[in-house]
Amino acid sequence: ADLIPYPRWDDEIGRWATTIGPVTEPEWNDALIYLAILCPELTPISEGEAVENQEASLLGNIVEFEVRLSQATNFLRSLGMSAADHEAEGPGNPVWRLAKISGNDSASIFRSIKRAYQNRQDLAADITALDRLTRLSDRKDDILSAQVYLEHAVVPLAMAELSIQHQALQEAISPGPLLRSPRGWEGLAPELTRFKSRYVLAYRDHHGDIHRSLSAYLRELAAARRKMNAHSLLNALPELGELTGGSLFEKLGHIDPGPSPCEADSAVIDLEATPICPSCHLSLDWTIPTGDLVRLASAIDEVLEEKNRRLSNLVERVLEGNNDQRLNDFIAIVQASDLSALSNTLNEDLLAFIRQLLV
Repeated sequence: ADLIPYPRWDDEIGRWATTIGPVTEPEWNDALIYLAILCPELTPISEGEAVENQEASLLGNIVEFEVRLSQATNFLRSLGMSAADHEAEGPGNPVWRLAKISGNDSASIFRSIKRAYQNRQDLAADITALDRLTRLSDRKDDILSAQVYLEHAVVPLAMAELSIQHQALQEAISPGPLLRSPRGWEGLAPELTRFKSRYVLAYRDHHGDIHRSLSAYLRELAAARRKMNAHSLLNALPELGELTGGSLFEKLGHIDPGPSPCEADSAVIDLEATPICPSCHLSLDWTIPTGDLVRLASAIDEVLEEKNRRLSNLVERVLEGNNDQRLNDFIAIVQASDLSALSNTLNEDLLAFIRQLLV
């Protein structure tokens, strides 16, 4: 019935249908409605006309068809398709269905088609999907590079317009939507170019801003670490009371020091192949955690100041009968409550000397 769009059934069909015999070899013109989808240059023949030349064309197209099918299969694998998409073997997979077509003459090819397809519309749709896959596979390197680029191009939500464009492109270039899109790669490539242009401008501005402020941040971070080290040393003196600042050590360890210092000129960083600076690997969504450091530095100052206050109470005892200039300078720092000077001066040797005096 699929070969006759508008059949006119005989009312007496039930009477003569019992005379229908075994399935016969399909006639060329009957099979043509399917075969022509694989080889569009095929034409109907008149009674008695030879089909050898057309059959040779069909077999040549089958060889090309198998090459394209293999190319499409390899392309799908390169995309890492999931079982829910085109890599799964099943009736919903056009590549899986098309792979069932084979034969060494028109009759065997037609029979293989009929085993895989109930109607010609499904075959035509699968051939269209194969054509799309073949075109996409020709641009495989560009597609895979774009997927990697978008994966590493982290855009903060604060950059709303650029973030939306980034998310939309990631979705469009993912395997499922990409294979279903009638636009193909030709429709997506200009959008990717526009995204890159806007991303590069945003990244270069961000790179410059971060590295102009990074040195001051690193100085503050280093100062906080020195104070924390001084506090750790003072914790070793039982005369100064119980241990304090335990959680601050952990918090300070979690403070992000940021990217490494970078000599690259922000205005000319090449971001065509990779979305981050090849020198410092700064991400567009990374910002200097100034607020976190300020709060932590304040907490460190508080506990160190308390240790310093307790140490000041021991000053007279330490001074008595001792004329060591180094110790006198240190005590002057302690009495002045200069926490920065204290963190720069106190070390293991000086602490050991103080411990001896306190024994």
